[in-house]
Amino acid sequence: MIGPNQDRSTFVPIHRNLSDRLAKTACSISDKLQLSLQRLEATGAFDSGQMRLIEEEFAGVWGSEDSFHHISLLQPGDQIEHFVIDQLLGCGGEAHVFRAHEAGTGKVFAIKVLHNARTSERFHREMKMVQQVAHPNIVTAYEVGEIHGMPYIAMELMQGPDLNAMVADSGPMDWRRSSAYILQVVRALAHAHCRELVHRDIKPGNIILNGNDQVKLVDLGLASMRIGSLEEETQSFNLTRETQIAGTLPYMAPEQAKSLSRADVRSDIYSLGATWFYLLTGKIRVRGKTFSRQYRNLVSKRRFREIPSDCLPPNLFQIYSKMVAYDRRQRYQSCLALEQDLGKALEDLGQNVTSQQLSVLIVEDSQSDMLLAVELLKMANDSLMIHQATCLSDGIEIQAEHSVDLVFLDLTLPDSAGVATVERFRSEHSEVPIVVLTGLSDEQVAEACVNAGATDFISKDELTAHQLERVIFVTFSRHAAMEN
Repeated sequence: MIGPNQDRSTFVPIHRNLSDRLAKTACSISDKLQLSLQRLEATGAFDSGQMRLIEEEFAGVWGSEDSFHHISLLQPGDQIEHFVIDQLLGCGGEAHVFRAHEAGTGKVFAIKVLHNARTSERFHREMKMVQQVAHPNIVTAYEVGEIHGMPYIAMELMQGPDLNAMVADSGPMDWRRSSAYILQVVRALAHAHCRELVHRDIKPGNIILNGNDQVKLVDLGLASMRIGSLEEETQSFNLTRETQIAGTLPYMAPEQAKSLSRADVRSDIYSLGATWFYLLTGKIRVRGKTFSRQYRNLVSKRRFREIPSDCLPPNLFQIYSKMVAYDRRQRYQSCLALEQDLGKALEDLGQNVTSQQLSVLIVEDSQSDMLLAVELLKMANDSLMIHQATCLSDGIEIQAEHSVDLVFLDLTLPDSAGVATVERFRSEHSEVPIVVLTGLSDEQVAEACVNAGATDFISKDELTAHQLERVIFVTFSRHAAMEN
């Protein structure tokens, strides 16, 4: 059972016997708001100015009663744009999350509908940044929109559970398993940080299993408010003013707790270290049972739980200690440096540190275009394995031998031309996603290629490293969704 001072998953699973009560949520919003404010004020931990800010934020989250009511009433078979709802996966203070499939294709997705319409502008701004990232250990976000005035995001559906739920259900992990997960998140953060995106809310609940011991980081770049139950004090804030805090306090770096504007890549590293502590012990690192005590112990008193000596080998303990150093100047200054040290330490301990790679086949007869595509792919992401072919028959043979994850296919090849190129490749390999990569920009040609079995269509004139990277991971993720 999760205690009041532990991390809480972003989404609380909804049991069937509770589903009927969701529709009644909006009727008691005002009462819940007032009761929550009274409980916070009674603690004496907040002055009048802080209480005013909290009240404004609570009102923003819970104020759109009609929209919240509409969202809570969504049922299987209802549609959000071109997505058909299958079931409610969970809900929390921030959002409802549904399993849905795409009408026409049957591909499955997770649809997250936010409760707070006031976050829409920030939400879309953050989504523009999130769509710049593509990594095997970061959840793939597809598109955003609005329903009943509430913003939603369509993303790949994770198998789950998140690491917070895993520890809560099964107990602490050993160092082998936990360090393997931490290394994956380090790689994800290194990718995000290189794109100038700081997460700001690293915690076990934002790291989700996706099968084969792969984990993915979610809620990238979104610092959001998560309201606890009526029996506990809130632990997370969505106060975006630079003088306020955002994140989840038990995993928050001291400088971030003082001010969100102070958070940087080193703050994410600290939070990941605090997450590692939880995975190993089942407890949060900062002491205190209430928000106010935790805050004082984190920021000023520096009262933390010590990691048991038998939890980590000495070389891993040194890395962990450097991750959670109170003074950020003494921490790892980048995830690239952390990844290097952690990877080497695990190798020395006999652990496999090979990262998951996607394999890509480029079928292109132009030497200059091939060189450009390969160089862009290398720039885009170093986790890709690239195969090359200069004619269709060679490409078909390479696919038969290596079973690549995605094919970039030119339409003008020595042994094939036009839409027939797609048809021939698809007839030999019916499952692999195909992205047509061509100098043509005719919409009719693009539509014909898709009808012939292509997954996407890109003009060579529009190629950038980020675009290629994005296309690869979105295409592969959508393809995987079709198989679920």
